[in-house]
Amino acid sequence: MDHGGGYRVVGDEQLGAGCRGMDPAVFSGARPHDLLRFDDPGAVLPEGPELELPMWAVSVLRDVPWVVVRRGIAAAGRIPVGIRGVRRADRVAAFLPESAVVERFTPEQAARSHPRLPDERKAAVPALGALTRLDMILRRHVPSWGIGGSAGFEIVTGLPVTLPGSDLDIVIRPREPLPLLRAATLLADLRALPVRVDVQLCSTEGAFALVEYARGGPVLLRPLDGSPPQMVEDPWPYPADPTSSARVTRPREGR
Repeated sequence: MDHGGGYRVVGDEQLGAGCRGMDPAVFSGARPHDLLRFDDPGAVLPEGPELELPMWAVSVLRDVPWVVVRRGIAAAGRIPVGIRGVRRADRVAAFLPESAVVERFTPEQAARSHPRLPDERKAAVPALGALTRLDMILRRHVPSWGIGGSAGFEIVTGLPVTLPGSDLDIVIRPREPLPLLRAATLLADLRALPVRVDVQLCSTEGAFALVEYARGGPVLLRPLDGSPPQMVEDPWPYPADPTSSARVTRPREGR
């Protein structure tokens, strides 16, 4: 559907409010980990005092016109994004005008699209080869999940950025707090996979690691606005199901 700004986005009815916040990127419809396609590579603006992007970034954007939405604050009409290259060290923060976006691809869409990966890539890269088993595990625990990081970027763009030693970066944006018992069971099931799986849970407060949340107690919350992480007792800003074991006290400040 058209999102009002002229670009195409496919709806995800199963998505919760996770990682929605009071920043300009959310008002445009984009959320952290979403991938955005644009027509004009020159529309991508460097962050900070630099007047130009690194040459490797210019080259990548010319061939693969996609960027990933990052946490951060941007001026009205701009989205905080990151540019990634083939090498692990090739990363740079930037901004993209909303008017330049022609398509948005969510991590959840990437997860549904993983079967289209070439068989030779699945055979050569353990992280990509594990996606079918990962899908079966996650479907038992959550209604919707997404793929971020290098695997998500490769699924969407076709650029072979996932390395033989790469982890899988998973994004879960639930409609309601994930019960602690379910979180612990999910974590145990994921550890049976032949690759490391890094799961990031998202609430309207920010993002936090499944491995920290599943053990109970405070978690390190990464706010949407890109401010420094903070320890909070409970990362969920909305009431939990009273029958669940999730914590329900909303944190007011970090400790």
